[in-house]
Amino acid sequence: MRAMVCSRFGGVDDLTWTEVPDPRPGPGTVLVDVEAAGVNFADLLMLAGRYQVKPSAPFVPGFEVSGRVAAVGAGVEQVAVGEPVMGFVWEGGYAEKVVVPATAVFPRPVTFGAVEGAAFLAGYGTAGHALFDRGRLHAGDLVVVLGASGSVGSAAVQLGVVSGAEVVAVTGSDGGERLARRFGAAGVVRRDRVCDLAEAVFAVTGGRRADLVVDPVGGAVSRRILDVLSPGGRLLVVGFAAGDIPHLPFDLVQSREVELVGVYWGALADRFPASNRRLIAHLSTLAAEGSIRPAVTATFPLPRARDALEAVRRGDPAGRVVLTVG
Repeated sequence: MRAMVCSRFGGVDDLTWTEVPDPRPGPGTVLVDVEAAGVNFADLLMLAGRYQVKPSAPFVPGFEVSGRVAAVGAGVEQVAVGEPVMGFVWEGGYAEKVVVPATAVFPRPVTFGAVEGAAFLAGYGTAGHALFDRGRLHAGDLVVVLGASGSVGSAAVQLGVVSGAEVVAVTGSDGGERLARRFGAAGVVRRDRVCDLAEAVFAVTGGRRADLVVDPVGGAVSRRILDVLSPGGRLLVVGFAAGDIPHLPFDLVQSREVELVGVYWGALADRFPASNRRLIAHLSTLAAEGSIRPAVTATFPLPRARDALEAVRRGDPAGRVVLTVG
C-alpha cells in the first residue's frame, strides 16, 4: 500500500508519498480500508515532535480515519468485514490501510459518508468530553467557545446549542463567523476586530458571565478570557493552537473561585474505553438524527497531505479539512 511517511520530526516538508508494507490485524484489532482521513492541528504538532504522544520516526501521521472493515483480528465481534466505520489511532491514518484497536472503531452514522466520518471522532469526541464529562454542562448555561472555526471549536458550538446552552463563539475570520451562526451560536465575537476580548463578550451577553469557556487556543487569549467567567465557572483547557502555553494568574482563579479543568479526549479513549464508547454512541445518535454534522469545507487527495496541513495551519478555510483516498 501507499502512505504519507514522516521521515524525521520537522514539518510538512518531511512528508513523502511512498510505498510501505501492508499492515495486518492482530488479536483485538481491525484492519480498515481507508476512504478518508481527518486533518487536525494536532497532526502538525505530531510532525514537529511537540505532541503529547511522540512516535519513533519514520512514521505515518493521522489520528482519525473513515472507511470499511477489511479484516478483523481474533476476538473482534462488534464489527464485520465490509461495514462502514470510523476509527481513532495515534498514528497511521494517512494511508490506504490502517490497523485500529477494536475499542477505537465505531459504526459510521447512517447520515454520514466517508468524508464526514473522517471529520467526526477527534473534534466531537473532544468537544463532547469537554462539555459533558469535564464541564458538567446544563441546559441554559452560557458557554463561550474560543477557536470556534476549528475542529473542536465548531463541534463545541453545535453540541452546546443542541444541549440547550446559550453559546457565544469567538473567531477570527469571516468564514468562522458564518460557520458559528450557521450552527446556531447566539452571538459571535470577532477576535480580530476587538481590543478587549472580555469587554466584547460582555457586549454580546449583556454583561452576563460565562458558566463554561471552551479553550482550544491557549496563549494570551486564555488569560484574557478568565475575566468573563462567573464564580464557579469552568475554563476547559483543551489545547494550545496559538502555540504558547499560557501563564495564568492564580490569584484570579482563587479570588473568583473559578475552575481550571483539563480536557484530553485521547486519554479517555485509551484509559476508559467503555466510557468513551458511551460518549461516541451518544454523539453518533445525535448525528444520525441530523442534530450535528461536521462542516467539511475542503478536501484533498491523500498525496496532497502537505497542502491540506498548510490549510489547517492557516486556518483557511473555516471548518474541517479531510484527505480522500482512491
